[in-house]
Amino acid sequence: MKRRRVFRALVVYGVVAFAVLQIIEPVMHGLHWPDAVLSGVVIGLAIAGPVVVAIAWIFDANDAGSRSRLGLVLVGLSVVVAGGFLAFSLRKVRAALGSIQFKGLPVEAVIHVDGESHASDKPVYLREGTHEFEILAPGYESRPGVVWMTKNLALVFDISLKPLPGRLSVSSEEPVTCTVAPLGGPARTEKVGPDTPLKIDRPAGTMHVKCVKPGAAAFERTVKIEPGRSEYIEVTFASK
Repeated sequence: MKRRRVFRALVVYGVVAFAVLQIIEPVMHGLHWPDAVLSGVVIGLAIAGPVVVAIAWIFDANDAGSRSRLGLVLVGLSVVVAGGFLAFSLRKVRAALGSIQFKGLPVEAVIHVDGESHASDKPVYLREGTHEFEILAPGYESRPGVVWMTKNLALVFDISLKPLPGRLSVSSEEPVTCTVAPLGGPARTEKVGPDTPLKIDRPAGTMHVKCVKPGAAAFERTVKIEPGRSEYIEVTFASK
């Protein structure tokens, strides 16, 4: 066995197997794969162990060329076996799962299912049973829900999130009269001063602000209000 480098082959295989496990585990967590995938990879590597011993016995590894070929065979075998069991595990797991997918969401939306985050543009695979989900997106109201999942069920929801109101704040260091109006909408006129800023919560859109005071040119601004965000205007005047 020493002449044929069986122990050395096992050491090399152990290093390769350890590297495969170190790579697959963070990939699993990042892609939210179930634990069955890791089990499949471990089984595949365990089955490959005796095969490695047999190959090391067959190869006459006394010369450098044989050792190089043996190393390549071991690495290739590890990758093929682990990859095969990974594909088999994923296929088996997917077959036992259902999925949900959401359409019509903002690009920045995130889906939380049972406490785990998922991208909004891909299906989420779930086991049979009840699952709680919540859809979050900046500038929109959250959308919670519950779904009952069964095997091989593929659910697609077309959901429109409700935008949060934006806020427009207008302030001035001196008393002025300001008129605020959405484009094409009704106007609102109020007195604005150092202690009385004007704050308006309204749906997203474009607002026109015009403030006047005696002896000064009118102050005018047009601002775009985004969902859930605030815009601030400080009124200043240029002398006529």
